[in-house]
Amino acid sequence: MRTRTFHVFQDGRDAASAFVAAHAVSVHDSKAERSWPRRHTLADKPNYQVVSDYPLPMDRALSLSWHLLRQEPFGDPRGPAGAIPVTGGRRALLIDLSAEACDNPTNVITNELSKRLTKGEKVADAIIKPSWVLDENGKVRYGTAVVHTIGASVHTGWLFFGSVAR
Repeated sequence: MRTRTFHVFQDGRDAASAFVAAHAVSVHDSKAERSWPRRHTLADKPNYQVVSDYPLPMDRALSLSWHLLRQEPFGDPRGPAGAIPVTGGRRALLIDLSAEACDNPTNVITNELSKRLTKGEKVADAIIKPSWVLDENGKVRYGTAVVHTIGASVHTGWLFFGSVAR
């Protein structure tokens, strides 16, 4: 039987939630590409099996996945998808902003990030979401900064991989 392999990264620390999200995207993408039901992707896998207790950097996770694809059950198109926890992906940090911080949020965000970023982690983008609770002067009372980072040395997502029939 001819097979094809796939690799899919999904943000999130919970394997079950990440699998459901990645699976849904894969099914949607397959339908959008008009290849339904011939998907040859994660959409073909109804379940997964976690293969590592510890998060790995993406390059090591990929190496492990290629090694495991040569073995049962992951080399079998009827087997489960493999799931490896991964470090270094994108993550979102939420930073609460008080009324004072809303006037000049840069200092508060910078100070908070200095405490929370891990070694090698870099800011990708930041969005300030004001909460529209106004004080007596019509100013925003508080808000939230959503800071997206990449390169964290903590668990940020899952690498799902597998083999499917062509």
